Amino acid sequence: MTLDSSSFSLDFLGVLAEGGIDPDFMERLFRCADDLGAQYRVPVGQGSFTDYRAIDRISRLEKHVLVESNQSAGYGEFNERKAAKVIDKIKEKIHLYSITDGITLDPKRLASPRILSGGTCSAMSLLVASKLLELQKSTLSSFKVLEDHMIHLIKEHAFTSNKNFRAIQAAFNTIIVPETCEVTPADKIKLLGIQFDIRGITQSKIFDSFAEDPSSSEDIRGFLELDGVYVARAIKDADPLKEDEVIKQECKGHSTVIFKQTIETESRIYFYDPNVGIKIIDATRELGKQIQSFQHIIARTYHLSKFQMVKFVEGPA
Repeated sequence: MTLDSSSFSLDFLGVLAEGGIDPDFMERLFRCADDLGAQYRVPVGQGSFTDYRAIDRISRLEKHVLVESNQSAGYGEFNERKAAKVIDKIKEKIHLYSITDGITLDPKRLASPRILSGGTCSAMSLLVASKLLELQKSTLSSFKVLEDHMIHLIKEHAFTSNKNFRAIQAAFNTIIVPETCEVTPADKIKLLGIQFDIRGITQSKIFDSFAEDPSSSEDIRGFLELDGVYVARAIKDADPLKEDEVIKQECKGHSTVIFKQTIETESRIYFYDPNVGIKIIDATRELGKQIQSFQHIIARTYHLSKFQMVKFVEGPA
């Protein structure tokens, strides 16, 4: 992944701030992408890389991020046997879920040599989504109790990427789709959710990551109206001349989670990015515009073009 640091400016961060988006949070996201570029030995901006430890020293960000997470171990060897078990589980259980015909995983496409180089965002985001669904079943007396549980959840299960996430993501990366129909980002992320026994029940329309129109903002707000756990999948379309991209109908992508919870009469919405952690979304600002801004900056960071959201519930075990 590459990041054109020249495309960002203080003026742009100021625009985000006016729209209710914390510029410090977004700056953190930029810098995390910068760090990942260093991990993958990919040139970033003018060739300078940011030390992740420097990010952790920015204490002013603490008020914006509930709990931190990162993909700093998202590059490296993966266990072939564990990856194969993930593929076997998904293929064994696919008949229990409503999945578009022809979407599957192909063990022959496991990376060789057994090195994962593209990050583990889908593995981490879907794991977090499954844990949030478990949390929803608990008796939550206050948001302090909820947020304490969320902090513990991330620290225990998704504080950073690891060899287990690498094996899961390696399996996910073997996805193939039918040539006979156009497959959406939602169709594919629903298949991957089977690994964590969660089921996608409804999906949004596909949004242009760079759209700023009020109708898209309203559609996003409407889709997120009810409490629940949502996974957003942003992608870059496949290059028709690259077979490895055509076979999965995308070049690359990034997965994040949106969690909405109501306790008594108050609702709060949380945004999870594996490169940053969990952020409480500003309830005083228009939700659709905030999600647009998050996806806009993710798209610019990773050179993506569109995104779609899926609401998940617990699936058959």
